[in-house]
Amino acid sequence: MPPQNIKETYSHFKNTIDSLKNAGLEFHYFEESFPKEKLEDALSNDHDTANAKNYSYWTLLTLLDEILPPKQPVYLFTDNYLKHFSGNRPALSLSLNWSTFTPSDSVDHQQTAQPDTTSRSIILFTDKYATDARYIKAAIDAVKVYSKKNINCTTITDLKDLPANPDWLFWLSDKELIASSHARNILSYQKGNAETKSSTINMPETYLPSIRLYKSVAADSVTHSLENKWIDGFGNSILTKEKKDSANFYRLYTHFDPGWNELVWSDNFPAIMYNLISGDSITTINANARDNRIIDQQQLLPSSVSNPVKKQNASTFTEINLSGLSWLLVLLLFFTERFASFRNSKLTANG
Repeated sequence: MPPQNIKETYSHFKNTIDSLKNAGLEFHYFEESFPKEKLEDALSNDHDTANAKNYSYWTLLTLLDEILPPKQPVYLFTDNYLKHFSGNRPALSLSLNWSTFTPSDSVDHQQTAQPDTTSRSIILFTDKYATDARYIKAAIDAVKVYSKKNINCTTITDLKDLPANPDWLFWLSDKELIASSHARNILSYQKGNAETKSSTINMPETYLPSIRLYKSVAADSVTHSLENKWIDGFGNSILTKEKKDSANFYRLYTHFDPGWNELVWSDNFPAIMYNLISGDSITTINANARDNRIIDQQQLLPSSVSNPVKKQNASTFTEINLSGLSWLLVLLLFFTERFASFRNSKLTANG
């Protein structure tokens, strides 16, 4: 069983799980490395699900199939939420018995039922990055409709229209940030030369998947007291936060532009903006927390593969030592070159 929601999972399949335990089967967590545990201890422990890695169930089954012998009986108990299934449905040699259920969402309904009367004013100032501003406004408008929050998002191109003390100011311009903005949170593009790269944008504080990154501005080598909110695949800063006086300053080392990354094309872009502006900070909000779509039992079940096929697939990746053959080819080339050189010099002398 996965450690997340383990008590409800056990409660749902109590009789079956107890009979398997009495039959002598081992209990393992359905997570990376599949650690063994006493079932009683697993049920009594408080599991930290906030920092759990959100692996696809199919990915975990593929890993499990690699470490267990063929036809090994495995009894798996999980939820059937669609958010836990991604990638290709695997073909396994295990004897898999997979039982699923739909968890109760009563807690989620209680959380969403609480009204939020907080008002937030968001200003998008732009000049030549007007398209970037349209992407952001569309995402925030979607957040407003979905969350029912009182959000006022306005795009301006003239600083005379900048209101006093907005909650958020997105400074989408190469101009110097004016000191009299008095916004509580300010996000601006980091200045510098854009570097083309093939990487990803990673958001460690959320469960959101990585997003492809094409261009970014390199961070300077001077050490700052900056907090990394987003990083690229190499650990470089993509979004940083720095608190000065009573304001939070965010620096974005890429742009809200499809030419720089796939951020604005992502289905999660509204959720990303929601994480950004909610509570006037970047909060840990699981974008999939309210995704209660389920998958049909016939759709989630992997196909089976026989043991000979598994061995055949494994043999495809057998390492072959080519050092002896390589040295033989080197010697053959050496003697061929010497023979050709000797023959040419003899023909020249006789001529």
